[in-house]
Amino acid sequence: MVPSPPLGRADRWKLGFGWRELAGASLLLTALAFAVFGWYAFHGGFVADDWVNADRYTFHPDPGFWGAVDNYQTPSRPIAAVYVTLTYELLGMHFDQHLLLAVVLAAFLSIAYFAFLRTLGLGLPWALAAAAILLVFPSSDSTRLWSTGSQINLFIGLYLVAMVIAIGGRRRFGPAPSVPAVLTQVAASAIAVIAVGGYEIVAPAVLLSFVLYRWVGGRGGTLWRWLLDAVPTVLLLVLYTRKFGESDSGAGQLVDNAHVVLDGAVSVLAYSLYPSRFFSTPWMLVGVVIGLLLVTQVVRQVASPSRDRDAIARWGVPILLALAAIGIGYAMIVPVAERYPLYAPGVQNRTNCFAALGFSALLVFLAATLGAMIAGAIPRISAQVRAQARAGITAALILGVIGVYTVRVTQDADRWTQASEIQTELLDQAQELVPSPPPDATIFTSPYPGNLSIGVPILGGGGSNDGVGAFRITYNSADMNAFPLTTEVGLDCEADQMSQWNADNSKTDYGKAILIDFRTRSVYRPRNRRECIAATKAMEPFGPAYLRFDW
Repeated sequence: MVPSPPLGRADRWKLGFGWRELAGASLLLTALAFAVFGWYAFHGGFVADDWVNADRYTFHPDPGFWGAVDNYQTPSRPIAAVYVTLTYELLGMHFDQHLLLAVVLAAFLSIAYFAFLRTLGLGLPWALAAAAILLVFPSSDSTRLWSTGSQINLFIGLYLVAMVIAIGGRRRFGPAPSVPAVLTQVAASAIAVIAVGGYEIVAPAVLLSFVLYRWVGGRGGTLWRWLLDAVPTVLLLVLYTRKFGESDSGAGQLVDNAHVVLDGAVSVLAYSLYPSRFFSTPWMLVGVVIGLLLVTQVVRQVASPSRDRDAIARWGVPILLALAAIGIGYAMIVPVAERYPLYAPGVQNRTNCFAALGFSALLVFLAATLGAMIAGAIPRISAQVRAQARAGITAALILGVIGVYTVRVTQDADRWTQASEIQTELLDQAQELVPSPPPDATIFTSPYPGNLSIGVPILGGGGSNDGVGAFRITYNSADMNAFPLTTEVGLDCEADQMSQWNADNSKTDYGKAILIDFRTRSVYRPRNRRECIAATKAMEPFGPAYLRFDW
């Protein structure tokens, strides 16, 4: 990939694309985003951390906007704290508005990715295809279906914008630290650091920005630009990011974690190539990728110069670069691999959000390679017909991927929608059966499931606090708690208090607890251990932990 030729005044920054081209791509990608996800904004709702964030925004100990910022659940992400608080300040508890914003941010990320790839010199159709695949990439679709996850698209998109600005500044103003060059780089670095402060998964890419600067601009002007990126990024990570320091990060543990991440990445790659959970040998599909890569190198070395040779051989390096991008996308996960599974559905697939950029490009490059190989194998056709066949086969492969992925993300959206509907039903029935509970009550509910499916919670299960947040918002009470009772998390009736098995913050004195049995529409308020045991037996069997297991 090399920079595209200048496009006159529309490309004074030598980005490789003009503003009209960017506007056209933006319209197409935004239209695709709303075509695929727009309907969901009016049928989905708050899920998981959406309720936690709503609770922390609504009920914060210190007054004012900044008091809500200080109460954000992840202080290691200071920019995210401001952003999430701002979304609740502006949009309130309107689920549809939060989810419409998620669609806009999904489109923004794809547009930023398109601009980034064009800046690196990738051709228009390939960049547009990669951006479209990224938009419907199923292994990170929680970032489009989940309000909390959607912020990730904003911060990854800001990182891409920062790199486009930085590369444009290097090309326009040259390597020397002139005033315009420094000001442009300061702006780019500031945006990159904001991205790190929002979601630290982009930090390794920011710290490796010198590779991009050296690649697009040669030796000169790389060091000072990189220092403007690296120094504030490192300071931010040291000052704010604590969770990585709390992990067991010895050499042996890091090696083990790297193996876990590698296995997860292989599974995600296999699912990307063959999107079915029933495929049990992911390394076989990895072998296909390696085989195609080897073909490009063999053709480069052995075949005589021709258009057919170049059409195959040209994709070897891009495939390697895409694989490297996937590795960078997972680098920040290695120290905490035990907390962030890669090959997982629902809210957990946000772990693949940054690596998804590499996967999307890889799929385009593999489709182009395979299209060139198939077209090259067709006997007795002219060069012009072969070129048309190559383009047609590649387009069909890419459109097929986009179509299959769209079906997959729509199926996932249906699951999220069903979870939201069950949540609404649960909360409505709770208000009907217990219209005015004490403000400090702890409510235990059954038999609604704790999760619709793996990774798609229905007010939690276990120690999740989304049920707490949902009930506090519903009843407008800062001191209320609420927990589901399921086949995996029941109720302990102790001498002086009762609690859910898997939630320390559920311990409640007798007299303050309310048990709601939606099956029989009964409400219990146990005053001692005997009444607690009797109410528990009357409510059994509790609801399932998972309503379904397909994903």
